[in-house]
Amino acid sequence: MPLIMAEILSSNIGGAATVIGDPPNIMIASNAGIPFVTFILNVGPIIIITMLVALYLLKWMYKDDLKQVPKHVDVLMERDERKEIKNKPLLIKSMIVLGAVIILFLFHHVADIPLSVIALMGAVFLLVWGNIHPGEALQHVHWSTLLFFIGLFILVGGVVEVGIMEVLAGGLEAVTGGNLIGAIIFISFVSAFGSTIVDNIPFTATMIPLITALEGSAAFSGQLSGFAINPMWWALVIGACLGGNGSLVGASANLVGAGISEKFGHPISFKAFFVKSFPFMLITLVVATTLLVISVWLQMML
Repeated sequence: MPLIMAEILSSNIGGAATVIGDPPNIMIASNAGIPFVTFILNVGPIIIITMLVALYLLKWMYKDDLKQVPKHVDVLMERDERKEIKNKPLLIKSMIVLGAVIILFLFHHVADIPLSVIALMGAVFLLVWGNIHPGEALQHVHWSTLLFFIGLFILVGGVVEVGIMEVLAGGLEAVTGGNLIGAIIFISFVSAFGSTIVDNIPFTATMIPLITALEGSAAFSGQLSGFAINPMWWALVIGACLGGNGSLVGASANLVGAGISEKFGHPISFKAFFVKSFPFMLITLVVATTLLVISVWLQMML
């Protein structure tokens, strides 16, 4: 169980480091026009330091469990991992296409190609090269999830059109006094707690128009003139991704990990997950937000 929990919690932290690490990042980068490399350079160092703190926390949280002698290690070591590969030619082709897609991600801003187009190009090329019928791939698509997000984005679009986001932006200006540092802290923590209650993907969808409205407000436009990328986007990334660790429903990785664990006879209850994950989330969030605030403050001073 400690290894499964560590994998879930670490994946949500590490996912914040790149555009493709977590779905909220893709949504944010696409909306704000943030290049792949720029994203890594701004968030990557913060996540590396936060992950070091997280490793120490995990070791402390599960210090008693880690003293136990693992069972069935001999049986595991006797298995030939190469026999687990069912289709080696397709694996090789997949790795080549994946490598090419990642390289294109790094230079997508130069070529002015959206990340979504690059990913779709890679998928289509692999279908053709691997001689895979599209119907086989479409069977694995979670259509109910896609329809949920279609409906959600339509709803958010309607909220934006009637001007509610401008009202919320004005409220945020009042709460923070128009202070950029205050807004960053507020966005980071609200996003984290919001992602704890609901999945971080729909919560990010509702926050993006709010930050877009803040960019054009009189209170923040002058303060943001010295930044190539609005730092409030980084606050949303950190809050949404790290906040996903707050509860079992906070992020997709949590549900996937818990589902696989239950399949093999080790269910993870909401309470058992929350007791370990919420304090862990709070500590890592404070660390990451503090590092972001220091970074932004230094840029403002320079």
